[in-house]
Amino acid sequence: MKTKPSAKPVEYEAWGYVVVTKGRFAGRIGYYDDDDTTRTAIVYLDGGLAGAPPLLSPYELIPRSSLRQATPAEAKEYQARNENELSHARAKKKILDSPSRR
Repeated sequence: MKTKPSAKPVEYEAWGYVVVTKGRFAGRIGYYDDDDTTRTAIVYLDGGLAGAPPLLSPYELIPRSSLRQATPAEAKEYQARNENELSHARAKKKILDSPSRR
């Protein structure tokens, strides 16, 4: 029997994997990395923290009331997707950096 994820908003400074529950990004999994304000979280929805420098990765400012903690399965999904994207980016860079492309 699967347990239903908690709908309780993410607490202040409870960094980690989250799911956006409301707004433009509803249903997306991300990584709550820091706080912009006491009510707004810095969330990496794509890239970031999977090997790419976080400061160079896109992030969104999302109200913490629109976030819930991700389940372990959701966190693994986010990690796997970003590792796959990172592998593709590394392969593309390798092709672009090859001597035949210079």
